[in-house]
Amino acid sequence: MGYSKEMLAEGFQKGQLEEVEMLSVGGTLLRVVPVCVIVVSLFAMALTPQIGKRRGWPLRDAVETMRELNHAQIYYLERSETYAYGTLDELIASGHVEDKFEDGVNSGYLFEIGFGEDRAHQYWIKATPMESGPEAEYIFTNSTGTIWRSATDFAVKEADCAIGEGFTNLSYGGR
Repeated sequence: MGYSKEMLAEGFQKGQLEEVEMLSVGGTLLRVVPVCVIVVSLFAMALTPQIGKRRGWPLRDAVETMRELNHAQIYYLERSETYAYGTLDELIASGHVEDKFEDGVNSGYLFEIGFGEDRAHQYWIKATPMESGPEAEYIFTNSTGTIWRSATDFAVKEADCAIGEGFTNLSYGGR
């Protein structure tokens, strides 16, 4: 509190002076530790593997949206009078998904929802990038909850809501 070590030493014995010095060092640490925590956190975030070849946020946001839609389908199915999965409009109207889509587009991707032969048991969601190019990545999920990525466009097998070979599992699936 503005006291010099010499002033404090007059009233303390040597052992007590060491405690005062440690308190002084501790006060400095209390100022330094939060800065270190912030620096380490930023460093850890920089080392976190990014999703996809391009380290961009649109793909990451699209995957998060896909996860949100998977969860919304589960809630919608459980609360639906017809016990069926929902369209994008139905999921938004029910309040299970935020209305952040503009004509099905969000995070630079067009989201499509379709159903298998039995709407109560099968759905699929496909996210197509609005901009094509060598780094464009397509995302797919179905009622299994597993999210897949492809470097090329693909067609969904409507009957069983499946996809072919050549996809990378993003390991965000499961319920």
